[in-house]
Amino acid sequence: MSEILTELQIESFWRDGFLVVENFLPEARVAECLTDLTRFLSGAQSSVEGLNSKHLVRESDGVGIKYLESVDFYVGSIKALLNLALLTAAGQLLRQNAYFWAVEMHDKVPNLGSVTPPHQDNFYFCLDPPDALTIYAPLETHGRGNGGLCYVRGSHKLGTLDHGKSRVKAFSSELLGLAPGEESVFPIDLRPGDVVFHHCNTVHFAPRNHSDLHRRSLSIRVNGERAEASEKMRERYLVNKTYNREEATT
Repeated sequence: MSEILTELQIESFWRDGFLVVENFLPEARVAECLTDLTRFLSGAQSSVEGLNSKHLVRESDGVGIKYLESVDFYVGSIKALLNLALLTAAGQLLRQNAYFWAVEMHDKVPNLGSVTPPHQDNFYFCLDPPDALTIYAPLETHGRGNGGLCYVRGSHKLGTLDHGKSRVKAFSSELLGLAPGEESVFPIDLRPGDVVFHHCNTVHFAPRNHSDLHRRSLSIRVNGERAEASEKMRERYLVNKTYNREEATT
């Protein structure tokens, strides 16, 4: 397949730490995925038969589902989104051969969805070198009104920072005391079919969802072939993960 992204887009990614591309995925395909996901989650509300409970994190009300790991295993139509165009673009941005690693579903349920604390994905990925990125693909309108993501421009250049323990469900670790200048924070507004690629060291966060809308999105992790798992980083991450799983109540 020929190259997907332009040199200007690649330069923008490395300057800012993220790149928004509108209309990257077929909107009809995204709508199909949302329909299938909604049907699956509706059944998961009352039964977890066939569902690994370790893959699922519910909201604080015990009913709403905020996180589902390996969502492409449970909702087959999502696999069709993991196409060569996405992987080619990711490889261009990472400047190396790349491969899909994992797919997750994130939601902020209406009037309840909790904050996403400031963090870098690589504190969770534990890669050295940090040759990886996340492709964030909204399944419905995503923005400031329903707890949309915000990025800190240029923060990927700071390296992987140490994170403190978090009590937020599905987010065991967060950057404590980070107060970037307002001019460096970029909130994103996305529609189904749009995607945002962000480097695994780019700091991002999101407010609560105070709207009547869901904010269901796919988080697709892509590793570059030079990425290597660091046991030292993983040991540090597991300290926070164990604390979160045992103590988190919100």
